[in-house]
Amino acid sequence: MNIITVPYEVSVFRRGCTVKTKGTAEIPAGKTHLKIEGLSANTDASSVRVLLGEAVKGSNVQVVWPTEEEQEKIFEEIDRTIALN
Repeated sequence: MNIITVPYEVSVFRRGCTVKTKGTAEIPAGKTHLKIEGLSANTDASSVRVLLGEAVKGSNVQVVWPTEEEQEKIFEEIDRTIALN
């Protein structure tokens, strides 16, 4: 199950920033794998926090970033989108 997050608060500092995003999902009972999308490729993996509801338990959390090739494709798509507007 993919969860797409949307930024709702940004704080900019001299050496970085914090970006708070929010996404929700209705999770069925039982074991479920969740994929949270919308994080920056420059995110410090140790700073990622996921808040779960009271009845949800999380374990085996992995942070996986796109490869350089995948990032390049993403950037090319962004450039095409900007060029069209």
